Amino acid sequence: MNAEKPNLQSVTQIVVLGGGFAGVYAARRMEKLFARRDDVQIFLVSRDNFLLMTPLLFEVCSGKLEMSACSISIREFLRRVEFIEASVEAIDLDRRTVLVSSGATNERELRYDHLVFALGSLTNTSRIDGSSLPSRSRRWPMPSCCATMSSNEWSGRRLNPTRTVAVASLRSS
Repeated sequence: MNAEKPNLQSVTQIVVLGGGFAGVYAARRMEKLFARRDDVQIFLVSRDNFLLMTPLLFEVCSGKLEMSACSISIREFLRRVEFIEASVEAIDLDRRTVLVSSGATNERELRYDHLVFALGSLTNTSRIDGSSLPSRSRRWPMPSCCATMSSNEWSGRRLNPTRTVAVASLRSS
């Protein structure tokens, strides 16, 4: 076996599902942990190619910030992680694979040794006056991305490279 290029069987594949705060920062931490290891490959799957900094959206609505200041490119933020812009279609726990798709005809199956779930949460806006109104009825329209993006809760566990790590998010009720 060549030490510079390990064969496919000896490469540990870690798949992170979700490109919110939890997924991106978990991938970034693993990127640093395994920086000098050629036998570890990390993938991050997200339907969006950016990380939205939701706490800054109020400043966008007030006119203090441009919308572009509230998001960062996931590809630029992560250097060693292979980013895949796609949706998760299925997870086969027995075969240790994840089926992802980025369109009707573009499907890809990812093999994993360790799987990180960081698929996000749903924001409960029912207690916010006017949130049920169509955005054109509100004086300050909430960007449509607010409905699908919210900050994730980090489990607080240290990543152990010898076992699968699951990052759970909380759902607002």
